[in-house]
Amino acid sequence: MKLAIVIPTYNEAETIPSLIKELFEKIKQLVEKLDVLIIDDSSPDGTADIVRELGDKYEKITVIQRPKKMGLGAAYKEGFRYVLEKLDSELIVQMDADHSHQPSEIPNMLEKIKNFDFLVASRHVEGSDVIGWGMWRKMTHSIAGAIASVCAKIEIKDSTSGFRMFRKKHWKRLILIRYDQMVLPFK
Repeated sequence: MKLAIVIPTYNEAETIPSLIKELFEKIKQLVEKLDVLIIDDSSPDGTADIVRELGDKYEKITVIQRPKKMGLGAAYKEGFRYVLEKLDSELIVQMDADHSHQPSEIPNMLEKIKNFDFLVASRHVEGSDVIGWGMWRKMTHSIAGAIASVCAKIEIKDSTSGFRMFRKKHWKRLILIRYDQMVLPFK
């Protein structure tokens, strides 16, 4: 399998080196090809420059540095467009740069995607936890997620999770329908 990982960044200079190192150590040997795509909103802390330096050590890292802070949803949209137009990946992962999404879960996702077209890594399955969230935030998140699932009529335990994997061929079909006006389910 050929895998592309799309990671938006803004002021992630402290976390991005360890994240990229972990991605290449844990994922590279499991896939035929690994592309890591960083979409940076001109982080004042030099995140994009750090990633470019890491590109000398790890192959297949691409940085798209945008001129200003344009938001998470727009970053994913630009990243997905890049993957669709320029990479030969079969699978796409979207994840955060702050280690709230663990690269160590990607091997499990690669195994599970064999039977599915779309995966959402849930914070609400047995054995999972959200580090740094207090009880109040966990409770309001669970309630909001339940409401979203009922309203959208979907059976996903964590519909608001931003840690997802999907097959490019299906995303490509969706994008071709009306990419310029589509609304993405991102923050």
